[in-house]
Amino acid sequence: YFRGAPYLDKVVLNIIPDNSVRAVGLESGDLDLIQSPMAGQDVKRLKTNPKLKLTQTTGLGITYININTSDPLFSNVKVRQALAYLVDRQTIVDTIYEGMDVAGVSSAIPGTWWGAPNVKGYTYDPAKATALLTEAGWKLGTDGILAKDGKQFKFKLTTYNDPNRMQLVQYLANNWKKVGIVAEVGIAEWAPFIAEVQASKHQVSVIGWLMLVDPDRAFYRQFAKEGDSNWGKYDNAKVTDLLTQARQLGDQTKRADLYAQAAQIIVDEAPYVYVTYQGYVCVYNTKVRGYVVNPSQSIKYIQQTWLAQ
Repeated sequence: YFRGAPYLDKVVLNIIPDNSVRAVGLESGDLDLIQSPMAGQDVKRLKTNPKLKLTQTTGLGITYININTSDPLFSNVKVRQALAYLVDRQTIVDTIYEGMDVAGVSSAIPGTWWGAPNVKGYTYDPAKATALLTEAGWKLGTDGILAKDGKQFKFKLTTYNDPNRMQLVQYLANNWKKVGIVAEVGIAEWAPFIAEVQASKHQVSVIGWLMLVDPDRAFYRQFAKEGDSNWGKYDNAKVTDLLTQARQLGDQTKRADLYAQAAQIIVDEAPYVYVTYQGYVCVYNTKVRGYVVNPSQSIKYIQQTWLAQ
């Protein structure tokens, strides 16, 4: 290798889906380094361990609610906007993510060159949500459930077996029930969950995007009509045009402006309901030396890392 041999003789990567199991593995000495996603309570505990070094910073990911806009229940933009007004982001950040994340607004992540601080998002406003639902023709029945044309406002809200996201869907379902929306919570293993979403067979799903190192990944793939990750079947010709222009330019300033324009339209039409900007946490044994923490979760810097005896 042109930069010389690495310091480490070998690196073992363990795939451990359970966040808390990874944290325990680090504490026991079975693991040397772990990174996000992590449970808030584990982060608090690991911070107090003198044998560990913890770095917490802004990540390159979002947690969001993916709405299938091709589902008749969600084809009306006012219904999607109502759901957006019914997400108490700050409470979610404080209680479920315990301050690791911050309230999210759009796919234009703060701290990136395409970040768009002027994009206007949604506050938590149940009254505004109820007004929008009423405008869309939904009325509260005597049973406390919204109904329209003889059908109740019921749908399936899904996620996978990540502890934080399981808490989140339960919280959302309980909160939405207060205004007459019935969300049936479904939890699955990752593989069947993501297969259903990718096939656009879901109704509403809580999911996330990580490693958003370029806005083309954060926008075109997800919101252009022909985007390969447009699982919610979102279709806005203006957005597709903006994103197509942006991916053809080399000028970052011009690209950023196009993404900001698209971001506001997307937020307004709510095919995604943004919940949080994900925080990034990396924790490692103090014996680990020379490792450079990178929110992209790249392990490229392992080349300069060694273990102290």
